[in-house]
Amino acid sequence: MSGLVSPNGSPLFAHHDPALHAQVLHDGSTALAGCQACAQPERAARILHDVADRLTGDVLSEVRAERLRQDEQWGEQNHPDGTGPGFVWSFTGPAEHVRDSVRATVQHDATLHRTSWRDVLLEEVAESFAEDDPAKLRAELVQVAAVAVQWVQAIDRRQT
Repeated sequence: MSGLVSPNGSPLFAHHDPALHAQVLHDGSTALAGCQACAQPERAARILHDVADRLTGDVLSEVRAERLRQDEQWGEQNHPDGTGPGFVWSFTGPAEHVRDSVRATVQHDATLHRTSWRDVLLEEVAESFAEDDPAKLRAELVQVAAVAVQWVQAIDRRQT
């Protein structure tokens, strides 16, 4: 039997009817009544948990790949955080304007060697907020997640 596949094409489970389990993902255990293999709520919960783990794993694999790409491009980054209670949000306006303003500020700060993690993450977030194409938005959000992971790793390096 065919099974559901993740966005990257890997099978989620191969022994169930994909249409039935698509219903399971949308309306919970009610849709499981017709599935002999999933008649038990515990079994249904395990299947749903497995699906969620695989989908999350696929996205996290993309974030990891982006992190590796960042390291190849920029090397290890160890910026100051640039955060604190005195931080003032200084960008307002339409998303495209904010994106362009943040980019210009980050590029200028980089030439002065005063880039902070706040700036790097803010630039990625501004780029994602300016996107309306779902594929481009998704790619930007993977970059946001990868920058956040990189920032956490930099904090951890400081702690050791």
